Amino acid sequence: MNRIGNRLVARGLVEPGALDDALERQKVEGGYLGELLLDAGALSRQALHHGLAEQWGMVWRDLDREPPDPVLLARTEIDRCLELGWLPCEVTDDAVVVATTVQPGPDLLLEIEEEFPGLSVRLVACTRRDLDHVAAGVRRRGASHVPRVATRQRRWLRPCARTGVLAVGLVYLMTSALVVPPGLLSSLMALTGAVFLAAVMVQCGAAIRAARTAVLVASDRDVDEAGGPGPGGAGDLLLPVYSVVVVVPDDETVLARTLADLATLDYPRFRLDVVLVVPDSGQEAVRRSAPPDWVRVVPVPQEVAADRVRAFDEGLAYARGRYVVAYDVDDVPVPAQLRQAVAVFESDLEACLAGRQRHPVLMRLDVTDHVWRHRHSLASLADRFESVLGLDRAQPSDRERSDTRSEWTSSHFNTRVLRRLGGWSAMTPGSAVARSLPTGLLHSTTSHRRPRGLLAAFRRRVLVAGGLLDAAAARVALAVRAPAEGAARPRSGAIVLGLAGPALLLAYPLALVAATAFVVRAGEMDAATAWAGAGGVVALVVGQAVAVSTAARLVAPRHGRRAAVQAVALPVLGVVASVAAWHALLVVLSSRRAGWSGSPTA
Repeated sequence: MNRIGNRLVARGLVEPGALDDALERQKVEGGYLGELLLDAGALSRQALHHGLAEQWGMVWRDLDREPPDPVLLARTEIDRCLELGWLPCEVTDDAVVVATTVQPGPDLLLEIEEEFPGLSVRLVACTRRDLDHVAAGVRRRGASHVPRVATRQRRWLRPCARTGVLAVGLVYLMTSALVVPPGLLSSLMALTGAVFLAAVMVQCGAAIRAARTAVLVASDRDVDEAGGPGPGGAGDLLLPVYSVVVVVPDDETVLARTLADLATLDYPRFRLDVVLVVPDSGQEAVRRSAPPDWVRVVPVPQEVAADRVRAFDEGLAYARGRYVVAYDVDDVPVPAQLRQAVAVFESDLEACLAGRQRHPVLMRLDVTDHVWRHRHSLASLADRFESVLGLDRAQPSDRERSDTRSEWTSSHFNTRVLRRLGGWSAMTPGSAVARSLPTGLLHSTTSHRRPRGLLAAFRRRVLVAGGLLDAAAARVALAVRAPAEGAARPRSGAIVLGLAGPALLLAYPLALVAATAFVVRAGEMDAATAWAGAGGVVALVVGQAVAVSTAARLVAPRHGRRAAVQAVALPVLGVVASVAAWHALLVVLSSRRAGWSGSPTA
């Protein structure tokens, strides 16, 4: 069991005490001795691979100097081979040459013979880094052939024009409310108040139901439930490899801070695959920072590093985990977030295979809670209440299913599926690809060191509102098309839930303007007309009260009493969200009229 350890000690590559510690840890946790030595920092991966090749009696091959046959790689299922730890290099007349990072044995030979029947096998040793480098090239070539729908991006008004249009619209709306006949004003007040109240009741009811649902809940404090992948012990051996992609600038301080943040992740190091994407100019900073062995560094040209999404896709080409998530350098996820995601992904897959659930297997999980640097600023409060009320996603019909979000980071994916769809660049908020991906919610938290600026917050609300409108339109269109296409028609409850969020946001400012005009002109109305309008005002006030109380109830367990008290600001914050929704509606309508597709981008 420790032959490789004794050999490394004899060559002076490992201290005897470090070997003894690793052997004791292996007795408790299991796993490979080499990986435990790497995790403890007692050995470099290069030295380990050379030691293994020597022990296995195999020839060493540098895949950079002697790359595999690209034609052969194109015919190979690259992901499967990499998961198994080997890669075909070339085929001769009667044999296939295979580079491997795992110990030769009957299982390895059987795997290769299944892939290349009728050929003898010649094994050579290589490093995991060489396999990753070759795989990245293959994946990039494959991604370049992924069919993309040509889309023209929607035109968004510049900030000055947007402000002017919204101000003119508000003045026109208020003026109209002051000059229309009293009976019409009263009817409008009653209608908008009723629509707002109904939408609030549906939205809040769905949010409360989602908070109570235990199907997809993985709380920050209680991941290690019975049967769950708890920390340490045998449970760690069952965890899949998890990839984390982070784009880091050429800044040694930021790099050191990022490495410290990643070190807090509660995930076994021999199952953690961190990919740091850095500009070419940052390699010296990386060398000085001396990242641990479980971190791989991918240098890219400066223009790629400057494009956040392209850089994430570059890191994705190197990811070797079953699941993958991207973080910004100022993102700090709770330590248990990866374990939580695994618990949700794996339990959902198990339930689907067992027939307990008939929905598509989850391929994406979106983190629900984002905490910003100034957590009590208006922008942070708006994000928090928007999240707890479900206004940052289309409400699910029968389970916690998210139709749209606007972040690329803190969204966990099935790695293979994300690659096949074209990477993060294909996950544009509201796009057909993003909406088609079975997506759930991960009840976890990511903190951000940066503050949420007001302009960025408003822009995000426009994006979210555009996604909500697109998702609602898609549900209605599906219900209309279903009978003619012979497809299953969406349930009426799903359609109502899909329309609740947009209806709430669009009706709110209309109800506020109508209520203001009604109060000013109440003396002009007879009793019957006044009572009808008063009913609308009451509906508006009740709707606001229900929204505030629901937000306070849902936010208190996670963010405390102060956050619950701050829910009284929700009626004011709702005005900003409503203005963003009307902005998004104008853009969506103009885009559809022009025959454009695509998603809103700021």
